[in-house]
Amino acid sequence: MTGLDLTGKTALVTGGGTGIGLMIAKAFCDHGAKVYITGRRLEVLEATANRLNNERLVPLQMNIVNKDSIRNAVKVVDQNDGKLDILVNNAGILGQYFPYISDETAPEHEKMGDFLFEQGSFESWSEVLQTNTVAPYFVTMAFLTLLQRGAQSRPGETSSVISISSAGASMKLSNNNFTYPVSKAGTTYLSTLLATEFAIHKIPVRVNCIEPGIFPSELMSGTPEEIANLMQKPAPGAFSATPLLRAGKDEEIATMAVFLASSAGGFTTGAVMRIDGGLSLVNPPPSSICVSSSTSTMTSTSNPASASSPGLVTTPIADAKVSTNTNGIVATDASPGDAGGDGDGDAGGDGDAHGDARGHGDRGDADSAAVGSAVVETVE
Repeated sequence: MTGLDLTGKTALVTGGGTGIGLMIAKAFCDHGAKVYITGRRLEVLEATANRLNNERLVPLQMNIVNKDSIRNAVKVVDQNDGKLDILVNNAGILGQYFPYISDETAPEHEKMGDFLFEQGSFESWSEVLQTNTVAPYFVTMAFLTLLQRGAQSRPGETSSVISISSAGASMKLSNNNFTYPVSKAGTTYLSTLLATEFAIHKIPVRVNCIEPGIFPSELMSGTPEEIANLMQKPAPGAFSATPLLRAGKDEEIATMAVFLASSAGGFTTGAVMRIDGGLSLVNPPPSSICVSSSTSTMTSTSNPASASSPGLVTTPIADAKVSTNTNGIVATDASPGDAGGDGDGDAGGDGDAHGDARGHGDRGDADSAAVGSAVVETVE
C-alpha cells in the first residue's frame, strides 16, 4: 500500500456534488476510499453518482446548518461503516456582491458607505457566516466520535479533517464582497484552533486547511479557451492577474486533499495549504511595488528592471481599475449585487444548492468560483 492509498477508508465531503467538492470526492474514490457526498438536494447528488457510475461514491442528504440533518447523517455513516476516516468541510456560499466597491466610475462609489449600509443586511451576513464558518465547526464535532473510531481502527495512524477555505481569506482585498473573505478567514482560523485543541488533548484527528484560488466551476461560464483568455487580466476588484495566468486544474487541488487525507500526510496538522497560482501574492501588490505616475504601470522600486522580467506580470493602472462588467465571467441566475451562488448547477455555483434568484440556496462549494473572479472570489 502506497502512502497515498486510501483503500479501506471512509470519507465524507460536504457540498460534494459539484465543483471543488466533487474534484476531491472523485480523487478519493480513485485512491480507494468510500466517499459520501452530501448536500441538501438528494436528487442532485444521486444524478452525480449515477453519472460517474462509481459504487464507492455514495449520495447522502445533509443540511449543514440543521442539527437534526447532521445527526441523521452521522447515524447513517455509523450504521453503515461504524467509523469515519476523512471529513472534508467544503460546502459554502458567497453572499452579496457589490461591483461598485472597486468601480470608481460607478455612481454608487462616491457614497459607497450609504449604499452598502442600505443594500446589505444582517441576515445576509449571518447566512454566510453560519454556512461558511459555523457549520464546519458543528459538522466536525458531530462526526468527531466516528473520526476517533477511524483512527483507532488503524493503530498508529490518525483520521483527517480538511477544511476548504479560500485564498480570499489571506488577501487584503474585498473583491467586491466583504462577507465572503471574512467568513473564510474564520474557516481558516477555526481549522487552526481545532488542530491545536485536538493535539493538546491527544485526539487522534489531524486538521488542515486548503485555501484555493481560481478553479473552473459552474460560476464561470464560457469555453476553456474563453476562460483561459480571461485569466490573462485582473478580475474585477483585483490589482493583478494570477501570476501563472491560468486557473487551477482539478488534480492540483484534489491531489493536495489526497495527501492530507492519507498516511503520506500523517505528520501534517494545523497547516494552511494555499493553492492559488500566486494570486494572493500580488493582490494587493507587495510593498516593494508602487505606482509610477510617469509610466502608469506598477513597477518594482527595488528592481526597476523586474517590470519586464520574464514571468513577472505588470499591470497597467487602467487595467487595475475594474469596471462593472464581469469580463465574461458571469453568475447564472444571480441578481445584481449578489455574489452569484453556489449549488448543484441551477444557481450557477457549486455544491448542492437550490439556487434562488439571489444565487443562494443549498450550500455548495463557493470557492471554486475563485478569488477575484467576477462573481467574487476564487476560491476560492
